Amino acid sequence: MPTFGSTPTFNWYEWNGVNTENEIAHDLATMPAEGDITSISCYFGGDGATVQAKLCIWDAATGLLLAATPAFTASAGSRAVGGQAWQTQDLSSPLHLPAGKQIYIGWWRAPSGSAVFSTNNTSGNNKHKTDTSGSPGSLSGALNDTGVIGAYATYTAAPPPSGSRVWVTATAIKISYPA
Repeated sequence: MPTFGSTPTFNWYEWNGVNTENEIAHDLATMPAEGDITSISCYFGGDGATVQAKLCIWDAATGLLLAATPAFTASAGSRAVGGQAWQTQDLSSPLHLPAGKQIYIGWWRAPSGSAVFSTNNTSGNNKHKTDTSGSPGSLSGALNDTGVIGAYATYTAAPPPSGSRVWVTATAIKISYPA
């Protein structure tokens, strides 16, 4: 299935402690085609121990939480470049988005734990926010930090409307939708 988001070559790592910066997101991702997001993957780990987490998608325009996976135990990571693991979780129900929708992809972790993650700090940003409410919340007001994190979504593109026809020639694609 197709994916979109960020899978950078890592050259740096960061960590966040208890009750600090427990919502982290990729700076911006754009849904490439109308469809359903079915799973989320993020590169991080608990700082030397496992940590409770949820993988999340936030609306880029409003910061509102659009979807989160069920809680899971993220594996322990180390304070080293690439010393963590890809955490992949399915959404309980697919999140349907239109083509071009801009979102943030990332994670929330329990404020009582800490996390470590790798970045590429030569370009791009990530968002970070402290939310000690006990569950993921709005990303509105999040701060920017230098470094692209590993975060992507897997989706299924929506099929064309029922009854539509597609013609493919050497120079063009024509789609006819039912009236």
